[in-house]
Amino acid sequence: MRTFEKVYPYLNMEVYQLLKAHPIEGIPRILAVERVDDGFLVRQEYVDGRTLTEQLTARQDRLDMGEKNYFSAEKKGGTIALSNIPRGLLTPADAVALTRILCRIVKNLHALGIVHGDIKPDNVLITDSGGICLIDFNASHMIVKKRGRDTVMLGTPGFASPEQYGFSRSDECSDVYAIGQMLNYMITGCYTQQKLTKAPVRSVIQKCTQIDPRWRYQNMDILLHDLKQYETAGHEKIKALPPGFRTRRLWKMILAAIFYVGGSWFALNLSTSGAYSATVQILAKVWYLLMFYTAAAIATNYMDINELFPFARKSLLLRGISKVLELLILAGLALFVYTVIASAFFME
Repeated sequence: MRTFEKVYPYLNMEVYQLLKAHPIEGIPRILAVERVDDGFLVRQEYVDGRTLTEQLTARQDRLDMGEKNYFSAEKKGGTIALSNIPRGLLTPADAVALTRILCRIVKNLHALGIVHGDIKPDNVLITDSGGICLIDFNASHMIVKKRGRDTVMLGTPGFASPEQYGFSRSDECSDVYAIGQMLNYMITGCYTQQKLTKAPVRSVIQKCTQIDPRWRYQNMDILLHDLKQYETAGHEKIKALPPGFRTRRLWKMILAAIFYVGGSWFALNLSTSGAYSATVQILAKVWYLLMFYTAAAIATNYMDINELFPFARKSLLLRGISKVLELLILAGLALFVYTVIASAFFME
């Protein structure tokens, strides 16, 4: 194993000791951390490769020379397939695939209680073997779950979250913010404040880069889950389309069409008990239809409707529980409104 040493004037010793004791795939191995006269000596694994920033630049240089697709990455070992695209940019599907690999690395980092604090293209290595490495832990620190604010500005402007400027204490959501900015940067070459991608994945980027950390993804599991639907080129979700049609997959659209036609037929043919007037019968059928489509929207999180329930952002389990609660509330509302409609008209 090739190694290299570097002396840092400042670093968080606890972070490096944890990384040494608990190696993470996708992070160069830390072999030794020692105090020296002028700071801290870190000995770590040397990884051959180039940063993502350099990779994108070099990729364009090779395209200019007529060489296409030189950086193959068929999802083997964490590499990303690049196509012949404009200078410095990735297709949304390629950028999402790379981001998901990075999210898995950061997820393991957070599991150790560590915030990276400076995620950006310069700190993501594309290795010669086709893998991805996250480097540079000088801004990293342990997660502290108490109120307060960062007293030292760490991170890189553009990728650093607002709380890293001293507005509050940085935590896992700070890395989420940086990942969202980096995803947008890989697609557009700009920060979100300058230009937000028009690709469907923009909704995920917007959620990652909310000013208030409470409105961002609260952990990597939920971010990974939501990114997965955008990883396949040509099948990114179009949020405004009805559930089943958003990814434009043929088999899903066929099943959705059957579901909507069948559900509508069932709702329109439900009988209303009691000798109610024709007006009540019509209103009841309209109400059945409304409840059917509302239940479908809740179950499929149409237009991020589940975000109305803040605790659903905490984990996938709570997101599932929130859906059940929403459907129960919907059922109770349906019964109440139906009772009101029925009592508002005279029986024949």
